[in-house]
Amino acid sequence: MKKLVQCEKGHYYDPSKHSQCPTCAGSGSAVSFGNNAGSYVPDAIGATTPLSPVPQGAPMGALPDTMPVGGAGGFDGGNAYPEDTGHTVAADVVEGIDDCGEVVAVRPVCGWLVCIEGGKKGQSYEIYTGVTSVGRGKQNDIVLDFDKQISETCLNISYDVDENEFNAAFAGGTNLIKLNKKSLLGQSVLCDGDIFKIGKSYFIFRALCNDDFKWDMDDDD
Repeated sequence: MKKLVQCEKGHYYDPSKHSQCPTCAGSGSAVSFGNNAGSYVPDAIGATTPLSPVPQGAPMGALPDTMPVGGAGGFDGGNAYPEDTGHTVAADVVEGIDDCGEVVAVRPVCGWLVCIEGGKKGQSYEIYTGVTSVGRGKQNDIVLDFDKQISETCLNISYDVDENEFNAAFAGGTNLIKLNKKSLLGQSVLCDGDIFKIGKSYFIFRALCNDDFKWDMDDDD
């Protein structure tokens, strides 16, 4: 990483490219780490991510608390997550190949919800290992945004690989969910062929994983 120099007014610039501060000289290619929200780190540091401002009263030359995204010449040598950043890593995954031929981690499908009556009749939705969230909000794994009677997140369907068992749990919201014609108020074991009523629509649950088949998470082949 190239060393930057700070001028008397607090601007940083690359001395190998400029004999004096280009901002003060009028070229505008230096960076100030003062209270300028949205300043950018120059190419010498290898980042193009906006930086947060330094708090008022911080010492001259203090760096913002937002580090650049990893890349060539970046602070972290290319690792965007150098330490624990709060991102949850899925436990039950298998190796797959993406469209570019790269090996990637995949949450395997273990079942489906199929709309049998309602606005999306005939459409299927994949259920994954771990917890699959269902609701009208875009953040859910299964997005049912065609019915305003469906809450933002209304249902969680879980599959426990170790127990080879499915469960359904009410996730909140104004309107109730029916499971086999009864209100789902807590958590219930889910069986192949069970029927949900979510909003105005009906969905049948179909299990891929059962007594005859389940994903082997320890397979190294």
